[in-house]
Amino acid sequence: MAAALLIGLYSLGLCTLYGLFAVWLTGKAAGKDFAPPPLTTVWLAGLCVVSALASLLSLFMRLGLEANLILLAGAAAIASWLWKTGYLKWQWPPLSLHPLAALAGLLCLLIVLEIGTQRANNPDTGIYHAQAIRWIETYPVVPGLGNLHTRFAYNSTWLVANALFSFAFTGLRSFHLLPGVFYLVFLWDLIGGVNRLLKGGGHSSDIFQLMLLPTAIYTQGNAFSSPGTDFPAILLTWMMTVEWMRWMEEESRRCSFRPYLLALLAASALTVKLSTAPLLLLAAGAAVRIAVRKEWKGLLAMAALGVLALLPWVARNVALSGYPIFPESSIDLFSVDWKIPPDIATAEKESIESWAKIPRLEVATVQAMPLREWATTWYFNQTANRKAMLWGIPVLLAGFLLFSLLFPARGRALLMRLWPYKLAYATALLGVVFWFLNAPSFRFGIGWVTTALLLALLPWALLAAGWFKRPALMWRGAAVIILAYLALMVAQSFQAETFAQRLLYPDDYIRLPTHPCEFSGFTVMCADFYQECWYDPFPCVPGGNPQVEMRGETFRQGFRWIQ
Repeated sequence: MAAALLIGLYSLGLCTLYGLFAVWLTGKAAGKDFAPPPLTTVWLAGLCVVSALASLLSLFMRLGLEANLILLAGAAAIASWLWKTGYLKWQWPPLSLHPLAALAGLLCLLIVLEIGTQRANNPDTGIYHAQAIRWIETYPVVPGLGNLHTRFAYNSTWLVANALFSFAFTGLRSFHLLPGVFYLVFLWDLIGGVNRLLKGGGHSSDIFQLMLLPTAIYTQGNAFSSPGTDFPAILLTWMMTVEWMRWMEEESRRCSFRPYLLALLAASALTVKLSTAPLLLLAAGAAVRIAVRKEWKGLLAMAALGVLALLPWVARNVALSGYPIFPESSIDLFSVDWKIPPDIATAEKESIESWAKIPRLEVATVQAMPLREWATTWYFNQTANRKAMLWGIPVLLAGFLLFSLLFPARGRALLMRLWPYKLAYATALLGVVFWFLNAPSFRFGIGWVTTALLLALLPWALLAAGWFKRPALMWRGAAVIILAYLALMVAQSFQAETFAQRLLYPDDYIRLPTHPCEFSGFTVMCADFYQECWYDPFPCVPGGNPQVEMRGETFRQGFRWIQ
């Protein structure tokens, strides 16, 4: 845990400095003097900027000591310059925590330290995440790496960021601690909303965060031990929803950094996982509001933030697969010899979609099914609690509309209070539909489903609060229940047998048996079980392919299909 704390503090500090610079630079470009945003917002912006810069650096170098020194030198220059300009001397809002909120924060810290230092348990990390990270640690981007294993072409900026902060160059191990840092920042942001409620104030966004805290622990309580890409996509979905709601609640929206943050987050989320595409609706909504006010400099600043996030990602996509977006082979703009054959890219896309609809059934069979047939089979394959979550969305929304018809005065008042969040509702519902029609594996869509469900529950929470003369008492009761749940999570997640070892270093990746397998003219290691290679040995893939050859004499020169 000592290593976890040191690496966590390093990533927190580095991203915060780049986030402050991003806020300052955006303000200059937009002609704005932003009110100081919360530190969690600053850190999140910084993570997006650092990830984009790391993606850019990865085009030319491995992400090891050299890349960290470059970014660290940049951070030092930023800190010195911002201090001289007085930008670091912002009057940040004073932090005053309610005792229940402080206890919740402590329990969240314990959960993150305990689970974040445990062994990675995501099967996809074994199949390709860990090996993809090792390629990024070992070489600059390798042309046609997706030909060696198509999953390596699923270029996620999240894996790039994990490689940057893995500290594999120390020779100790490749640390997978960034997910825990991100989760801790996210939980701290939620506790800020809970704190405002407990102290007798708060907005609808704070109520949403109160409901989101146990939801986040329940659904993602053990996901952050692995550098999987579903986890950050879910957190970004939740955080963008909260940021939109907060922006709508601000008295001085013109001085807010949040619309620019929404643009940066939406573009960055897309580079993490394509399932977050509906979040672009929130960025578009922010852009429309800026355009209506004829703030053209601000609109250009938003576009620049989006380009900053997207361009390095597209460049890596082309290098890894030959396509700007993989596995979308219909967007074919570049003629390179390492391009993954279109039929292979299409088969990869259909395989993912079919598995998400009906696992373990032939791809061609699933693809031939009409919507009604596969959807029926998919629905009956879901667990009872997942069905309840899905049904909860229309039932809660329809119930509220019925309540508004029966009690028009109360219903109209609640509708007026919720009306500023209409785009958040539309985005969440669009996200559920987008997820269901494309790749409806529940782990892909949990961010959309929970967001829509909690937004559907929000009017009922507001209605319940209206029945209390002192709503803070209700929130305190809810906080006590959540605290009990957090304490239970701490107890259940504790691994006594590995605790002594994890006091210094987190658990390393597991290692499974492998064997040599053949490609055309070269040999790598292949997995013996479950298609899982994990981090060692390297390079390792699920299986060989005699139709793939090296483009030169070394792995650095890349791979291609034999013509």
